[in-house]
Amino acid sequence: MTTGLYFLKLELNYLKDPTFNTVLTDGQRWRYVQLNLLAKDLNAGGSFILHGNDLNVHDIAWLLHVDADKLKLDMDAMRGIGLLCDNGHGPCLTRFVQEQETPKTDAERKEAQRIRDNEKSRNSHEPVTLRDTESESELKIKSQSQESDIESSVRESDPKPTDDDVSLTDQKKLICTHAGIPPKFSKGIVADLAIVPDDLLAELARNYSRKGKVKNPGYITGLNLGKISPERPAAEWYDQARWMAHLPSTLRSKLGFAVLREEVDSDNQSLVATRIPSESSDPAVDKLPGYFDWNSALELLRQDMSPGDFHKYLGQTHLKDAVGGLFTIVVYGPDKVQNRDWLEGRVTSTVKKILAGITNNSLVDVEFVVEGS
Repeated sequence: MTTGLYFLKLELNYLKDPTFNTVLTDGQRWRYVQLNLLAKDLNAGGSFILHGNDLNVHDIAWLLHVDADKLKLDMDAMRGIGLLCDNGHGPCLTRFVQEQETPKTDAERKEAQRIRDNEKSRNSHEPVTLRDTESESELKIKSQSQESDIESSVRESDPKPTDDDVSLTDQKKLICTHAGIPPKFSKGIVADLAIVPDDLLAELARNYSRKGKVKNPGYITGLNLGKISPERPAAEWYDQARWMAHLPSTLRSKLGFAVLREEVDSDNQSLVATRIPSESSDPAVDKLPGYFDWNSALELLRQDMSPGDFHKYLGQTHLKDAVGGLFTIVVYGPDKVQNRDWLEGRVTSTVKKILAGITNNSLVDVEFVVEGS
């Protein structure tokens, strides 16, 4: 997937990067180099995939001949400064594709330069140089007039975000985090109220469908939607059947998608999808308050539990309600009573601590319940 398989490129900027050199320890900086070497050897665009299988921390530790717990701490430190993210395949080196994929043609080099120039222009707040022929008093009057016009324009055109806007912002944050969209793109995407979660999911599905051409779908999604004039996908990519067909199952699980049934039509084959598996199959359930807080908590619990325990106990739950800081979680499945008892005894206190941190509410509580016989 990347050329020059036996050579690894690292930016010289690492030598002068104060964050890289002060936040990370010497061992963690070397661990970052090791992860880059392994990613180059696996040749999966910065993701850690071997023979079509996604590698977890223990798998990566085994390949690097290091302690898994120590590696997890090192990788968490790298996530903290944006060197590592999580996409639909697990851990992914954020800068890997950018560093390894050198543009080959003049057109590609010009396009890369144009993107860099746009980013610099967006982040620049330098004042425009005024003509020397204008007097100081004229400049002062003009400046005051411009400030007044700007304040008036802001009052008229920038209303305060509504509750719906805040909800969409939370959804976009969740998608960007789990899809591995780098912070340099995700910040602008989350702040742009013109971009909705469906734009992200449609563009992600389009990029994941282009196997062999797109090495890092999360990065390319951020690049396209993070532009001054976002490049949205064609209308057909807003079909949820395409999301189910192309988004990785791990990413769909993190975002609360589940296939409820398959409908095969003689003229058209499609998957009917919904979000958040639920016994009630209520389509309004994904608008429950606290839904994204609960899914964020699940992601943290997934990292601290064995895959078997997580899927057996928490994999068969859904959020029923979140009122006044009380999260009511329904446990379903053939062993729902035993599973509820296990959850109450083993993870209740941990879940409360995690939710308290996510919601910034020390009075948060959680209740596991079963419904029906």
